[in-house]
Amino acid sequence: DDRSAVNNLPRLYVGSSSPSSSTPLTNHAIVPLDANQANYLNVMRITSPKRWGSLAGNLRIFNGSDGEWLAKIIVADGGVGGGNPSAYAAGSSKKKNTRRRDPAGSATTVVVECIEQ
Repeated sequence: DDRSAVNNLPRLYVGSSSPSSSTPLTNHAIVPLDANQANYLNVMRITSPKRWGSLAGNLRIFNGSDGEWLAKIIVADGGVGGGNPSAYAAGSSKKKNTRRRDPAGSATTVVVECIEQ
C-alpha cells in the first residue's frame, strides 16, 4: 500500500523559531533546508532506492501550522544521500559522500518542494 510506504518516510520539521520567517507549506512551495536538516537526510540515506524504493528522494515535512506535506528533494548540491536523487532513480551505483562548502563556510544547498498534503 502506497500510503503506508509514505507514512514510513522520514519526517522533518521545517519551521523556525519565528513563525513570520517560516516558509508557508503549500502546493509546489520551495523550502530551503539548513545544514542540520540536510545532514539528517544524509544519515537517513533519503535518495537510496535500496532503502526507500520508488519513494527515494521523498520525505514528509511539517512546520507546525500548515499540516504535513509529502515533499521531494529538487536540489541536493553535495552529500545528501549521495547527492542527486535522479541519478539513483536511473540506477547509478556511484555514491559521492563529500560535503562541499562555499568560501563563507555555509553548508551545502538542499531544497525540497511540497508535492502533496
